[in-house]
Amino acid sequence: MPFFDDFARTGTSPHAPFWMDEFALINTSYTANPVTIGVATLDAIDKEGFLNGTSTSPFESDFLTSVPINLDYPGRTDIYLCFFYEPMGLGDYPEDMYSLTVEFFAPDSNLWEMVWRQTGSQNDTFQQVFIHVSDERFLKKGFQFRFMNYASLPQTQFSVDKKGNVDHWHIDYVYLDTARSSNVTAIND
Repeated sequence: MPFFDDFARTGTSPHAPFWMDEFALINTSYTANPVTIGVATLDAIDKEGFLNGTSTSPFESDFLTSVPINLDYPGRTDIYLCFFYEPMGLGDYPEDMYSLTVEFFAPDSNLWEMVWRQTGSQNDTFQQVFIHVSDERFLKKGFQFRFMNYASLPQTQFSVDKKGNVDHWHIDYVYLDTARSSNVTAIND
C-alpha cells in the first residue's frame, strides 16, 4: 500500500508488478479527454486480436486483475479504491446491456464478489468512482480487485462488419490506499 497505477508507462501490456494478467490494452489513443496520459482499455478482443467470445449474448471479455495486496487492517474505515472510467471514448460504445464491473477477492472464502457495476452508454467523459473497502472479509492479506467487462458480437445484419474491437471501456488513475475519503476528488498528477 498504496497501490497506484496511472498507465503512463510505455508498452501495451499492464505493468507486471501491479497486475496479474495481460488482457487489458494499455494505450494513449483510444480515449477522449483522458485524465492522464495512458489508460487501460477493456474490449471484445484479446491481445492477439482474436474475439474473446462468439455470442451475441453478453460474455465475460477482458480482465484487469491486481496482484495480491496485504489489506490486513482490521477495523479500518478509511480505505478506498478510486479510479476513473470512460465508456466508448474514441471507439465503439458499449450498449446498455453490457457493463464494466469491479470485483473484490475475499481470501478466506476464495471467492470473487462484485462490488460495483456500470452499464454501457454513449459517453465520452471520464467519471470518478470511489469504492469503500471496509468489510472485514476483504481486509485480509491476499486481497485483490479486478475490473471485468461484458461484451458481445453485433446482433443485427447492419453491423456484421463489427466482429472485432467493440464495446470499449477505459480505466485510468487506479488508486487504493488508507487515509482516503470520497470527499477528496483531486488527483496529484
